[in-house]
Amino acid sequence: MRFKKLELLRSGTFTDCSIHFEQQKPDFHLVFGPNEAGKSTSLRAVLGLLFGIDSRSTDNFIHANQDLRVGA
Repeated sequence: MRFKKLELLRSGTFTDCSIHFEQQKPDFHLVFGPNEAGKSTSLRAVLGLLFGIDSRSTDNFIHANQDLRVGA
């Protein structure tokens, strides 16, 4: 699956945020940043997008589990 933008609509501490992936060759993206920047939350959002968000997700910091949303 290839997507240009990961939308963190309601996930973890994110609300209406997005991560843009440039479509250049070779197609490899490295995500890095300081501790507590949201790297793991973003990874769980990708997994939620591909496999569904677990009803017992721990990403309910701001939004209730039934309100968690990601898009691409």
